[in-house]
Amino acid sequence: MTKSKTMPALPRTEEHKHTWAKIKSSPVRLKAFRAKDRILKAKTRMELKLAVIKAYGGKCACCREKDHRFLTVDHKNGVGYRRRGSNGKCRRANGTTGIWAWLVANRFPNKDYQILCFNCNSGTYINGGICPHKDVR
Repeated sequence: MTKSKTMPALPRTEEHKHTWAKIKSSPVRLKAFRAKDRILKAKTRMELKLAVIKAYGGKCACCREKDHRFLTVDHKNGVGYRRRGSNGKCRRANGTTGIWAWLVANRFPNKDYQILCFNCNSGTYINGGICPHKDVR
């Protein structure tokens, strides 16, 4: 396993602390801040997801689905399990957004990851490692 790069924390200035205290003091300001923050975070998550999808070919590696709403990152060869560790907790990335951020920070490692649509990803898991598209009976 390669050494993970971590995202640097943003420095907290006195101006930042003062602004945050001002926002927290008013329920109206806090509600507006949270609404704006939710929109910004959703945009950031979408940008991360699209960057990862583009880096890994832009389509499902199995069925060639291109709609980003259906696509997800697949950990090949049990890498996801190993990265989480024996206790089931992910050591380097929490949740889907954390995985995308980790992939971007580590310059998209190719050998252990691929893009699959949700159907192929779930089907591969359920079918013992073989996508139902390829398992012709």
